[in-house]
Amino acid sequence: MTVNLLKDGEKITDFGWGTARKKPIEIHYREVIPDTHDNGVDVPAETIFTREGVIMGFPDEDFIISGVDGELYPIKKDIFYRTYDVMILCGEESND
Repeated sequence: MTVNLLKDGEKITDFGWGTARKKPIEIHYREVIPDTHDNGVDVPAETIFTREGVIMGFPDEDFIISGVDGELYPIKKDIFYRTYDVMILCGEESND
């Protein structure tokens, strides 16, 4: 396995990287809802059909996000909280 680490004095921009900031768009998110199969067996995950294929979302680990084009995908909660500022908590109604 190759690990690419910057050496002392190197900057990521020295290697052709640009700088960008995520646009301030609003997205919708919700908690994962575990699946229940026809035979009544609970599955401790939710099946999400994404553009990349089927991905499982797990309660207490992931949120489900609706992207800018309405696509759904799971995102790890720690990444969500580092990437997004929560405006309305799940389940709360807006007064707008």
